[in-house]
Amino acid sequence: MKASQAISGEIFLSRLQERLMKIAIKNAGTQKGFLILEKAGNRALEAEGSVKEDAVSVLASAIANYVIRTQGNVMLNNATQEGQFTCAPYIAATQPKSILCTPLLHQGKLAGILYLENNLT
Repeated sequence: MKASQAISGEIFLSRLQERLMKIAIKNAGTQKGFLILEKAGNRALEAEGSVKEDAVSVLASAIANYVIRTQGNVMLNNATQEGQFTCAPYIAATQPKSILCTPLLHQGKLAGILYLENNLT
């Protein structure tokens, strides 16, 4: 419902992307999220959000690159103890609890990815 209201209430795409990212973060119960979209063969960070307004956000590039390459989902309940990314430098440094990274497909082609991360137990 909130996403529908955001879509109908925004004229500017950039503000709409920011509002939808905040809704996704809040509804998923995560601390930060990123929306990366494919544009003319290049990937661009279109929206990012964090529960902490002044936080510097970084995403797990190994996971993002894996999702881009395979177009498969990565869902980790405990990123430091399960899955193939436990030794990734970002995971070792930040110790995130759970991560969801999913491809956004349009007509079978990769249009972008959505990355959400939770650092709480």
